[in-house]
Amino acid sequence: MFRSLISGTYAFLLCVLVFLFFMSAVGMLIQAARTAHPPHLRNNWNALVIGLSYVSLAVISFGYYVKRTVAIQRKLSQIPRDYIPIREDDLPRAVYRHIKSEHMRTLAIAERSLPKTTFREGWGSPGTPFHGIRFRRALLDTVVPLDSAARHVIPHLPRLRPRVTMLDHFAPLIPLMPPEHEGSLQTYNAAIHQARYSTSEPTESEFIMGMRAAGQLGQLLDEYQQEMSERSTISATHDEGSLAVSER
Repeated sequence: MFRSLISGTYAFLLCVLVFLFFMSAVGMLIQAARTAHPPHLRNNWNALVIGLSYVSLAVISFGYYVKRTVAIQRKLSQIPRDYIPIREDDLPRAVYRHIKSEHMRTLAIAERSLPKTTFREGWGSPGTPFHGIRFRRALLDTVVPLDSAARHVIPHLPRLRPRVTMLDHFAPLIPLMPPEHEGSLQTYNAAIHQARYSTSEPTESEFIMGMRAAGQLGQLLDEYQQEMSERSTISATHDEGSLAVSER
């Protein structure tokens, strides 16, 4: 708005100056014609001098205008696109204070507009460690990694099916589980069942319990896998030793 007002004022003043310049030239030529003997512009040296003076003035003024316009455009083109005046000595003090006050006002508005108590069912709330996490999707994403880890322990584990509960799918692992981990499997089974079939979204507490159970099961499977790897290494070493003794 302010910039448009300045541009409009500049254009208006320019038009007024051009009009006055033209009218003064016409007035001077009329005066030269009236004072001539006979009163006519033909063969009138005064009119010729006046005309040449005004034409020269117009040409020189237009030349200065073009020169200044080109110089300003060159100066502006040399300013980097990403340059932002941030120091007080980069701008006039009044402009700097205005920009600073507007910047602070914008920051205050942005901070006030941030959601403080936003709650969306099935999603982590802002300001919590679960911000932006959809509980249902995050719980279901743990099924495939756990299944892959379980197959390292029991290679012939049945294929994962959507309608089979986690308790039935991981049933071959139950004899290997310590008693304190059986509750983790039941908790995980309930969380996955709710994430699959329930019309209501999981709550944050249910999500935490389900993810905690998934973590405990994953840790248990990693321990079993590490133990099996150590046993296979010991067995391979023992077989190599037996083979060496038999060759002797």
